[in-house]
Amino acid sequence: MKTHELEKELGISKHTIFYYEKEGIVTPQRDDNGYRSYSQEDLQKLIMVKFLRNLNISIDDVKAILNNELDFKECLKINQIHLEKQIKSLEEVQGNIEMYVRKDLPMLPALQQIQRETKNYKLGYKKTTDTVSLGRRLTKKLAIKKFFEYP
Repeated sequence: MKTHELEKELGISKHTIFYYEKEGIVTPQRDDNGYRSYSQEDLQKLIMVKFLRNLNISIDDVKAILNNELDFKECLKINQIHLEKQIKSLEEVQGNIEMYVRKDLPMLPALQQIQRETKNYKLGYKKTTDTVSLGRRLTKKLAIKKFFEYP
């Protein structure tokens, strides 16, 4: 199966397929003319990767699941805990917004003059905040630690 056939079959771009190849998830054979030839096993792995990525599972966790280094259910539990924390945080923000709307507070003149500054980093992306997230690598040790930190 060629790259363009995988694109049509899975609905993902060739750049994404090449990324998964670079990460070592799939290893296509090369034809005499240098084109990639993907096997049924590669197709099945990419279907699984697409499924896991749609569940917001990090690429490191996906590789660990495919290599049987991480249990799928354990990973889902950790992601669920993480999502519950995010939901709680968003509910707090929503409560604050509703409070300010009810109070109908005027905007302070000093706050009106503040503009959000866009920072250009040399890594080819722009951020509007100082926080940089490079993702997380989920290990059993980290999973257990995060699990017991949850209130």
